[in-house]
Amino acid sequence: MASDYGTEDLEGSLSIIPLEEEEEPAVQYDRPLVDDTEVDTWWSIVGRFLTDNPIDFMAMQNLMAVLWKPDIQRVIDRSPWTFKNAPLIFERLKTGDVQRALRLHHLEIWVQLHDIRAGFKTEGVVLDAANYIGSFVKTDENNFNGVWREYLRVRVRFDIEKPLKRRMKLQLTGGEWFWINFRYEFVPTFCFICGVIGHTDQYCSRLFIQPIASIVKPYGSFMKAVPRRTQYAMGAKWLRSASGGAGQFGATASG
Repeated sequence: MASDYGTEDLEGSLSIIPLEEEEEPAVQYDRPLVDDTEVDTWWSIVGRFLTDNPIDFMAMQNLMAVLWKPDIQRVIDRSPWTFKNAPLIFERLKTGDVQRALRLHHLEIWVQLHDIRAGFKTEGVVLDAANYIGSFVKTDENNFNGVWREYLRVRVRFDIEKPLKRRMKLQLTGGEWFWINFRYEFVPTFCFICGVIGHTDQYCSRLFIQPIASIVKPYGSFMKAVPRRTQYAMGAKWLRSASGGAGQFGATASG
């Protein structure tokens, strides 16, 4: 039958395909090729939101365009960003990056270093603390301007899949040790049980692997820094102007 002949003929043809051709040397080019459709990485970031809820992409895109302006450095420096309380984790594209292959799990954030004793308020300690939390990005240029700073600040890049660091122990050789405590500015939601960003303790996986009675919460809201602009207003109700008005303060300067 014709159908039988066709099947046998096809099988015979497949059996003699020379697969060795696939092992031939690669086609080579003298220089990198330019793709006219390639994305301009200078203005491009790739990100994801830490949420299981759907995101209204058009609403998010329009809002971020208003907030970000055409300033990629502003986007990076002022992170973390959120949309409807969902934190945005992003990476700036580099030449050669494959967008869908990027593993997005790092965040940059400002961290306050509290309770540093005299003699330890140095750039070296700031650098060591940053690299203990994650990796150093930059220091606050005002860290050592004045003697009344209650804390030092450093910008850190860290892995959101690992627990936040609460504190670090310092000690002079042979001397007494002490803790410096970390406070994270505008930190996204994190779990008070495991210390990982992206979920609350109500949804922590540890609740399913150990008895609730044995669960401890070593992390907490004490790790969240009070926004600096709020700190100045906390004592406003105790201030009085010359007229006695509450919440007012007056000052004069002579030339």
